[in-house]
Amino acid sequence: MNTPIKSQFMFGLIAIILGAGLVLSTVYGAQADTGSGKTAQSAIGNKAVAKKSIQIIPAKGSMSQRMLMAQAAADTPAGTLSRIIDLQTAQENGEVSIRLRASQGLEYTAFKLVDPLRLVLDFPNMEKGELSGIMEVNQGVVNTIKPLYFEEAKVLRLEIGLNKAASYEILRPSSYEMVIRLKDTSAPVLEAQAPPEQPDAAPGPEPMAMAQSEPATEQDLPLGSNAAEMDSCAPLLGGVKDSFSMDFQNANIKNIFRIIAEVSGFNLVLSPDVAGEVNIRLIDVPWNQAFEIILENNALGRLCEGNIIRIVPNATLLAAQVAEPLITEMIRINYADIAEMIKNLQGLKSPRGSIIADVRTNTLILTDIPDKVEEMISVIKTLDVRTPQVMIEAKIIEVVRGYSQEIGIEWGFFTERVNFGRTDGFPAVITTGGDRFVRFQDDQDVIDNGGRDPGFVVDLGTAGTPAGQFGILLSTFNSDHMLDIQLEALEEQGKSRTIANPKITTLDNKEAKIQSGQRIPVQTSSANEGTKVQFVDANLELRVTPHITADEHIYMKILATQNNADFGNTVLGIPTIITKEASTEVLVANGATTVLGGLYQKATSESSRSVPFFSDIPIIGYLFKNRAETDDISELLIFVTPTIVRSDMSFSKR
Repeated sequence: MNTPIKSQFMFGLIAIILGAGLVLSTVYGAQADTGSGKTAQSAIGNKAVAKKSIQIIPAKGSMSQRMLMAQAAADTPAGTLSRIIDLQTAQENGEVSIRLRASQGLEYTAFKLVDPLRLVLDFPNMEKGELSGIMEVNQGVVNTIKPLYFEEAKVLRLEIGLNKAASYEILRPSSYEMVIRLKDTSAPVLEAQAPPEQPDAAPGPEPMAMAQSEPATEQDLPLGSNAAEMDSCAPLLGGVKDSFSMDFQNANIKNIFRIIAEVSGFNLVLSPDVAGEVNIRLIDVPWNQAFEIILENNALGRLCEGNIIRIVPNATLLAAQVAEPLITEMIRINYADIAEMIKNLQGLKSPRGSIIADVRTNTLILTDIPDKVEEMISVIKTLDVRTPQVMIEAKIIEVVRGYSQEIGIEWGFFTERVNFGRTDGFPAVITTGGDRFVRFQDDQDVIDNGGRDPGFVVDLGTAGTPAGQFGILLSTFNSDHMLDIQLEALEEQGKSRTIANPKITTLDNKEAKIQSGQRIPVQTSSANEGTKVQFVDANLELRVTPHITADEHIYMKILATQNNADFGNTVLGIPTIITKEASTEVLVANGATTVLGGLYQKATSESSRSVPFFSDIPIIGYLFKNRAETDDISELLIFVTPTIVRSDMSFSKR
């Protein structure tokens, strides 16, 4: 080829290149002009450019370089790393859209974190690209977009910082594009994830390695059960943890565990045998609960050492247990029922383990692998404790409530007068006379009874009783001393009497029974058995079942029964039985007293006195008579005082 031909060829090639550049420039301009008019913000690296429309910003470099990069991205073989070449944000009607474009097919996982509130997207098999630093967005619910790159796992993460709760939706216009829509909502968070349609995407990558998480401080939280106390993972997984949401379809289980490691802050080590896919949708679920559900669903187990959680298949755990040597421990049971203890331990032993009871010495012989033996010993320590005891003290009092109506007359001479007046010296005095009546003395708060003078001509007046004593005492029976004082005062006045004062000690949740009375013999006869004697109880019975609460109050079920023989009403010479019963459930403080009342018995009597001959005179005879009608009502009061008997817990190991 001669020189002119070469020159023409070179000029033609240059023209073709310039023409291609002009066409490409026209295409980009057309794209910029056909936008929807939304306010958008594009960012690559730390640069941000405000635009009137959604615009594709190519990578840095000349036009020819951009053409070569686009051609290289189109010709990229399957399995190579992708990268983000465009990121834009736009806001319209309160909804924020984030558009991503990659050099080739995008795969992702998305989940929400609540402290701080953010949406996290992980893209496996990615290069770091030119995304770096925190991008300030400040549009709608979105504050920032923070890119993170895990070099070893080849994972690019975008953390979208939110300023309030928001729903999100992920759309896939193509296999290499993604649109995330976020909208403020007061309704429960809706997490919608469109299944990725990737007909032209490269084949999925191999399961990625776990990203190392920062060690977390162990939380000291109360455990909710005995099983938690024996679990080696209880310090890490026990208690209430932070909630999070996630929605996955056919997600690699290793990626799911990596997300949980990120949320929890603990270190996870996966066995090489852990594999599979997970289809899961969880909304505001504590991460430890989600972790346990995923393990159970995939036949996986976990072992904990410090703040490291090992995840292995259950079959591997079982094989390791089979390979471990067996050990034997002998544990003496002090307080618990040995048969009940064996039932509680059966679910803890391995298939190779055994639990044997020696009833004579009340000892359990545990044979199993070391971990299982320690778990069973931990349960025994929790359950084999001295049961608290409660001392029940009862005071059974009979209180007499009498109502009497008497009519009578006394004749005699009055020697002094009686003043009825105020005790504060105010001059309002009524004068009667005589010593027989009650004297109210001025400026004193004492009631003086002059008593009955002897030598009356006719002595048919009312029976001598203490004069007008009354009082009111408002108190809670919070001590035995106060209760004793009040009961003694009633007994001194003849208004009550103590029938019984029993004391009994019982175990927590065990019934105590107090019974006092008589057994009445009843003779019965039949054609088959002949004549025989049976006994019928006519007694006072008190049944109390105490339970000690966590704050050392005592909950009691109380049943009081009073059976009395009524000899006034008999059948074939056998008295009938009058039955009274009171049942209640109460909660009292330790050492406080509760009272049961309302068990009444009424007796009515009439009596009369008269002077012979004179009482028979019509009309005038009433001056020489006395008639009395008395109703005596006795009430049975039962005072119950429970007191916790202190004891120490004990455990022994041979």
